[in-house]
Amino acid sequence: MAAPNHRTRQELLDSLPKNAVRLKVRNEKGIEQWRDIENGHDNVADTDDIVLDTHGVPITMDNHPGRRKKPKPQKPANAKIAEIAQLRREFFKRDDLLTKVEKDVESDDVLHFVMQGFAREAASLEFERQQAEMGGRETSQISLRRINALKAVADTWLKRKDQIANKTIDMNSTAFSRLFSFIVETFREALATEGVTADEIQVIMTALSERISDDTWEEEARIAMKGGD
Repeated sequence: MAAPNHRTRQELLDSLPKNAVRLKVRNEKGIEQWRDIENGHDNVADTDDIVLDTHGVPITMDNHPGRRKKPKPQKPANAKIAEIAQLRREFFKRDDLLTKVEKDVESDDVLHFVMQGFAREAASLEFERQQAEMGGRETSQISLRRINALKAVADTWLKRKDQIANKTIDMNSTAFSRLFSFIVETFREALATEGVTADEIQVIMTALSERISDDTWEEEARIAMKGGD
């Protein structure tokens, strides 16, 4: 257990990193929240307690949640390069796999588009091999590349089939972990809103944590997602 921190509130605020934009606090209801400190400490209420990590250091963020701002593109060196860059951007907008990954990397459709891409490359290599044969050229390297492409299609198809057969939420995924944490925090806030004391909330959250830590809970959750009793 970390040693108690005896620094004053002002000393803690003064010790915050210069690049910190958010500060974690515990409000008067015992609920942990983030305060925006990018433009000063005015958003930190007098009733807020600054949350410290195990080393007694205030917990901060150096960027706001969400996607980082994209850097401004550099100006093309000439008109031809600008034209190619524009064609590239338009091509990317039409690419199904890239579009799906950017919008929802956890989507089941990602594997579908990957398999589609492998199949397209395999077909292209078959066309290239036939053209080489008609021209009397060596085809062994093309055939080897096509075999690898076909193997990639088969492997992806097997993964896709397994994905469909076991269509449940991936409880080990980052997305599920974030969602579950958000649900638990929402539950905590609802209890506080209804007047449940901080001590009572802690008892409830401890009981919830113990239940979830039970060896059987995860398997029971998977069965429930599949519609089992």
